[in-house]
Amino acid sequence: HHSHTVYIAMASLLLATLALAALGAVESASNESVTVYFGCGCFWHVQYELIKAEERILGRGRESYTSLTGYAGGTSLNSQGTACYNDYGRLGHTEVVGLTIPKESLSDFAEVFWDLFVGKDRVDTMDVGAEYRAAVGVPGGHGSEFMATIDAAQAKRAARDGWRFSLEEGKGNDADTLGKALVWAYDSDAFPFYQAELYHQFHDDFLPGGNYPQSYNSIYDDFV
Repeated sequence: HHSHTVYIAMASLLLATLALAALGAVESASNESVTVYFGCGCFWHVQYELIKAEERILGRGRESYTSLTGYAGGTSLNSQGTACYNDYGRLGHTEVVGLTIPKESLSDFAEVFWDLFVGKDRVDTMDVGAEYRAAVGVPGGHGSEFMATIDAAQAKRAARDGWRFSLEEGKGNDADTLGKALVWAYDSDAFPFYQAELYHQFHDDFLPGGNYPQSYNSIYDDFV
């Protein structure tokens, strides 16, 4: 009987260890990745560029893409506790794309973000208003290591153009950034990402070159 008890004790210890190991794996996966959002004008073309970056930088495909359009940076929510296309502007949000990436790839994705700008501006300068303001959201916000990484990633562009974008702490409902070398830096814990409607995902852009391949548009079907 004694050895039987020892055996049960060992078995339960082993199970507990396995459970801890599994928990550890999940924990370390979440420790190694970070969820961020980027905004630079209309979210349609931003999503396309970030999906291409997920493919190029991380080798991701249809079953593993994470870039989704959404809204962030406002201080108010609607009665459903979220923001949607017909109220996000009124609620103080801007159009962004959220994604989850390995921490060590943040710098590469930040370079893609900085490349979205034409001079100081978003490419779609005809979209005017605070709902198109440039924005970045990371856990911990303005003073975080993540924001420092994003800031450092503009070095190449800054060397070429001779000036830097200023990352200023977003307080919520912030003003448009058009014509200014300014990006609002948000704490994604305080200003979370609200996913946009399905019809705004994997959508063609209205600018020249924005008629994206059907293979891109059809990723939508995987979500429906």
